[in-house]
Amino acid sequence: MIILILFLIIIGLAVLERIIYVKRKNLAKVRLFIGILITCLLLLISYLITDTALGVFYVFLSFISFFALSIVNYRSNLKWLKLLSYMTGLPFIVYILIRAIQNMLVYPRYIMFLILTVNIILGYSYTQKWTKKEYIFFGIGIVLAATILFSYYKFFGYGNRVMMKQELVAQEFLEEELGLDGFEVYIRVSDGNLRGKEAAVRAYDESGTFILMTYKNNEIISYEIKEGDINEI
Repeated sequence: MIILILFLIIIGLAVLERIIYVKRKNLAKVRLFIGILITCLLLLISYLITDTALGVFYVFLSFISFFALSIVNYRSNLKWLKLLSYMTGLPFIVYILIRAIQNMLVYPRYIMFLILTVNIILGYSYTQKWTKKEYIFFGIGIVLAATILFSYYKFFGYGNRVMMKQELVAQEFLEEELGLDGFEVYIRVSDGNLRGKEAAVRAYDESGTFILMTYKNNEIISYEIKEGDINEI
């Protein structure tokens, strides 16, 4: 709920900034102040949904990069900068969002939806038509982004999906502390868990062994090994 309220405030500030930008372009200081407020709120959100300094960095960088690329694409008059953004921006965003998700403590789907909403608002009123060259550079960017997305797991060895922070810590705990391999780790997330709160992480293997773990503050604080039907545990 806290995260939703903060994002609603950001959305309201983004709408206000767009209105000022379109109708009163002489209020540059007001727009700058709004931009600073949005940045501070994004930093606060980054802090709340992570529990390490590195996590704050990745999540905040993903937010800022997403908005910065939008501003470059929609407002910049420098053609070469826009072409560079079309080609390199999308693959960079894909990579940094993967790293951000791996540091989040809350389910990323809703975070991404809210970020996309703010991004669309910031890009509103863009009327310039794309040129053939821009389409070509953007197409190259899509190819590079797809390459990163499908090759990321192979390069970095993170399995076959983007795992959240609690899952990565639990997997490392199983392999390094308990010496167990071949377990599928997952977390059931409803409204998510913020910094300092506990989260239940589960793991199972093909033999029917289930491990229930409790995550808190970047570590597994307890675990229990069980045998039986996964739906009954």
